[in-house]
Amino acid sequence: SVYPPALGSPQAVDGVLTVRSQLHTAAAALALALALVCLAAGTLLRFAKPYRALSLLCLCLAGATAGPALHGLGLAWTGSPGQRACYYGIFLALLWTVGRVCSLPKRLRYAACGVGIAVCALVLLQPLLPAERAGTLFALSALLGLYKILSALFLLGAGAWAVRRGKRGSAALLCGGAIFAGALLMDRLLPVYEPVYGGWFVELAGWAI
Repeated sequence: SVYPPALGSPQAVDGVLTVRSQLHTAAAALALALALVCLAAGTLLRFAKPYRALSLLCLCLAGATAGPALHGLGLAWTGSPGQRACYYGIFLALLWTVGRVCSLPKRLRYAACGVGIAVCALVLLQPLLPAERAGTLFALSALLGLYKILSALFLLGAGAWAVRRGKRGSAALLCGGAIFAGALLMDRLLPVYEPVYGGWFVELAGWAI
């Protein structure tokens, strides 16, 4: 991102961009390390908890936050289909995790994850879609916005259902679902928000979970 000189001297703006790049580099590196730990726990130790889903969540967090760091290497990652797929991959990983921990019926889990996979594929294939009319882009934006709302409701509903049934770990997931729903609400209320140093609302909520 480029900030206008009216926001400060060139040296000050350059300092902000440098700090932002360093923070995002550290966050992406930490997310990749956590992804490897979760993958090892799920594969080598064969724990029952959904560590593979958590590994996917960490990988998607790394991909979603690595934009400023990759920009410094000359790679146009921010706003690319890959970066957006990682962003929506956070939703998919959360749906997978919540479905497993809350012991939701398999049909419901598979349906939720299927929709999540379809959204990620749609975002990746967006450059190939005909976008000669503005209505196509508006329709896609509305569809993705609806997906965010339904994901938040799914996380809250699944957490509340599991808490009522006394499922282990469900209370923590309900709190995480509330954080994620709040992040999506702020994302809708502040559509032009752009972080100066940290990440966007969904990225921060993913870290919290």
